[in-house]
Amino acid sequence: MKMKLAAAAVAAALVAPVAAQADVTVYGLAQLELAQIKVTNSDSVNSVLDSKNSRIGFRFSEDLGDGLKANGEIEYGPQWLDSAANQTCAATSTSTSTSTAGVVTTSTTTTCTVSGNATGIYARQQWIGLSGAWGEFQIGTLLQPYKYSGGVKYDAFVATGLEARSGNGGMIKTAFGQGGYFSNALGYKNTFGGVQVWVAYSPEKDADYSGTTKTSAYNGAKGDTMAAVVVPFSGGEVGVAYAKDKYATTEAAGTAGEKNSKIFGKYSFGPSTILAQYEKQKAATSANDEKVTFVAYQFKMGTNTFVAQLGKEKKENTAALDTKYTALGVIHGFSKNTSGFLGYRKTDLTGSGDDTKVIGAGLSIKF
Repeated sequence: MKMKLAAAAVAAALVAPVAAQADVTVYGLAQLELAQIKVTNSDSVNSVLDSKNSRIGFRFSEDLGDGLKANGEIEYGPQWLDSAANQTCAATSTSTSTSTAGVVTTSTTTTCTVSGNATGIYARQQWIGLSGAWGEFQIGTLLQPYKYSGGVKYDAFVATGLEARSGNGGMIKTAFGQGGYFSNALGYKNTFGGVQVWVAYSPEKDADYSGTTKTSAYNGAKGDTMAAVVVPFSGGEVGVAYAKDKYATTEAAGTAGEKNSKIFGKYSFGPSTILAQYEKQKAATSANDEKVTFVAYQFKMGTNTFVAQLGKEKKENTAALDTKYTALGVIHGFSKNTSGFLGYRKTDLTGSGDDTKVIGAGLSIKF
């Protein structure tokens, strides 16, 4: 039997009747960022306006009695402007010159272009479920347990030009487990004696996958699995997470049969917070296997939070592709819901002249 957990169908069929009977909360985030991106050996500095972290959502819940609730969430992201995530940098020309002393100098010009949707709406999490004393069950397009355990929650600059993921060297860069959402999925979460457990699995079997290939990195396929366990303690937490992408994807090279695992933790003392994460990726191609370390320090002073983040992505078999990540910045809270940030990122590609430096500033408003 073919199971199809289509997010669009869930949204169309369920929003209106649920909204008429359940408690509905409308929420959102509006964020804009201006970033200047400089790639070593490039003759130009690229300025990018980005809004990829913006969203609007509808969260609904109905009390069914006897401790049972029906819950759901539908969220969309308005893409107002071209995203820095769609930026591609490549060498476009090479010139050679010889000085009077006979010294030969080679210069490479690198050009960065931005492609993708300039405007529009894209789907984020879209799910319905039931919750009770036994925990919560969800079905649809879910948050990824791997991504939201440690991961993006530890990165103060997530979804900006300063973030650690997206190939910047601070977190694994493949889509499954680190970006987007987990569609065609079943999820369960609960807390046992303070220990938080979160699992997700896709039962989806689609002819489009042709047994080994699926059309999107974010489409769950039968056998795709994620799990996370978090143990809180006074002042912090520790946890582990796992993600298995059983099938190949045509949109994210190197994620066929991928397995990601990590250990993470954080600890706060006074105005300081230390966060750390260690990831290991086992790819279908051994040359793509990697280990990634991420460490961050946050210091809160009044309405300002000063942030320093370091990362290293080490390829198991190709030292020339190792990547180092550094980000420094400050986040200023104007109010409970409005904040701004200013920061700097450097991504150093070992053995390559295309190192990236970013200066970014942005404003974020929650509602």
